[in-house]
Amino acid sequence: AVFDTGFRLNHEAFAALRVLAQYDFIQRDQNTDWETLDASSQIYHGTQVLSVLAGYSPGNLIGPAFASEFLLAKTEDTSSEKPIEEDYWIAAAEWADSLGADIISSSVGYNDWYVYKNMDGHTAPITIAADLAVKKGILVVVSAGNEGDTSWRYMLAPADGDSVLAVGAVHSNGQIAAFSSRGPTADGRIKPDVVTPGVGIQCVAVPGDAEVGGRYTSISGTSAAAPLAAGAAALVLAAHPDLTPMQVREALIKTADRAADPDTLYGYGLLDAYAAMYYWGGPQPLPEKSQWLGCFPNPFSPRVHSRLEMVVDLAENSRVEIESYTVLGRRAALIWKGERSAGKNRRWYWDGTDERGRVLPSGVYWLRIRTNAVALTHKITLLN
Repeated sequence: AVFDTGFRLNHEAFAALRVLAQYDFIQRDQNTDWETLDASSQIYHGTQVLSVLAGYSPGNLIGPAFASEFLLAKTEDTSSEKPIEEDYWIAAAEWADSLGADIISSSVGYNDWYVYKNMDGHTAPITIAADLAVKKGILVVVSAGNEGDTSWRYMLAPADGDSVLAVGAVHSNGQIAAFSSRGPTADGRIKPDVVTPGVGIQCVAVPGDAEVGGRYTSISGTSAAAPLAAGAAALVLAAHPDLTPMQVREALIKTADRAADPDTLYGYGLLDAYAAMYYWGGPQPLPEKSQWLGCFPNPFSPRVHSRLEMVVDLAENSRVEIESYTVLGRRAALIWKGERSAGKNRRWYWDGTDERGRVLPSGVYWLRIRTNAVALTHKITLLN
């Protein structure tokens, strides 16, 4: 999930981007592109940050997570900094959790209504929410901030969270960028956690609304560094789908080049994505066959559990369709449809409604997952 200012997707580098859902938490609609009430520059930052993470145009730009699936949330209002933007971010985190996000990548941060002593990991609502998201199973990767050469100097919320991965920026020669926000937190913890390149990073040039863009430019800032770290986290998680967010975070931190001697400029050092992938051992082998591993909880009550988790091994990359059927064989809901890569413990989530958002009645249902090669069924009990 990417939380930012908005996203214009009519660029060649986004042609293969897989967006599962998007939502504008500012104007409360499903359009994350520029809208009439937006500032003229609203979509620029988010579009460029997303391209660093997920753009794909060989010879021009390849983001580290280009093959991932994305949730896009518009949470940052560029017209001015307001405390309500923290609320937008928090609402987006709840939304991303409900849709099964594994990682949140966010290149926004706040200090306008805080003093340094508030950067303690327990004061800013957005920081509290970010740490809670990690406890809920989502790795949160955030930019440390661009205040290193200002009077503030320190990281921005939510980078002060003890469970988030706060990312600083370095030049191509490995030297810290002057703008990269420093640590420590107000309670003395090391921040940033890691650094990645953040100066002159290739990204898309945002196209007009009536063209297919094909131009490129570059950006600098910890806003460009954070998506590189989030992409590395996605690679670690792809190699080891069973890892918890804190285990992914540990792999990224412990394999960075200053892990043995961290400081408040570089944190634990320059991230090493390849080493992080092997921190917990070699990548898991693909399953020999596709199979249901289970549905949890079962019986399932949306009023109590909010969502059902479906876990499946996929033996090959495939188009996947998941449907629910009554015991009489009538289709009750199309739960999910799209492409999914092979791997163990692939997860989907369902809130007990049909594709129109209508709550299904209590009863026994069969869930059917169809791939290119097989059709698998699993029985559940729905309690409303």
